[in-house]
Amino acid sequence: MKSKPDLYGLILSGGKSRRMGRDKALLKHSNGQTQLSYIADLMSEYTKKMFVSINGEQVQDNERSQFNQIIDNYKNIGPIAGILTALETYPNVDWLIVACDLPNISQ
Repeated sequence: MKSKPDLYGLILSGGKSRRMGRDKALLKHSNGQTQLSYIADLMSEYTKKMFVSINGEQVQDNERSQFNQIIDNYKNIGPIAGILTALETYPNVDWLIVACDLPNISQ
């Protein structure tokens, strides 16, 4: 019998937040954590390994550098850049993919 693939988590946080005017991943959640950290904590309960999808300009970001990063291989195509890069980087796993800007997400 074939074994189930591992489940990895991906938080999409590579956007430029142009409409919002500031980085959505760094907004404070109601519990005091950044939105990125809040979602990372939730996802880590369900995934074997967790990553944050970033664009090349975010590599040195203090908040994002706390996590395993997947740097987008594609530019100017939106969230699909992070998804495609993750699938190409780890093609033999299943993915749980969540955007960083979902303040009402829960278990």
